[in-house]
Amino acid sequence: AYVRLKVMLGIRQAQMLAIRLADWDGERLKVAATKGGKDAYYQGEGLAEAIDACKAVRERAPVRGMYLFCTRRGGKYTSDG
Repeated sequence: AYVRLKVMLGIRQAQMLAIRLADWDGERLKVAATKGGKDAYYQGEGLAEAIDACKAVRERAPVRGMYLFCTRRGGKYTSDG
C-alpha cells in the first residue's frame, strides 16, 4: 500500500511518513512541503483507493496514531524506522 501511494505521488520519503489522516479530505491529499517549498495538494483517479488500502493496513495495528503510516506506539516513522 505504501509503495503504491508513493509511486502515485512521486514524493520524498520524509513527506510520505509525515502524511496525517487529517491531510486527506476525501477528495484531495495535502502533502507538507520540505526544503522550503509550498504544501502540495494531490487528487486524481485511484488516489482514494490507494489511501483506503493504506488505512486498511492501519486497522490491523493495535495502536492508532494521527499519521497514515504510524508505528505500533502511534508515532511517526523516521527514515531509519
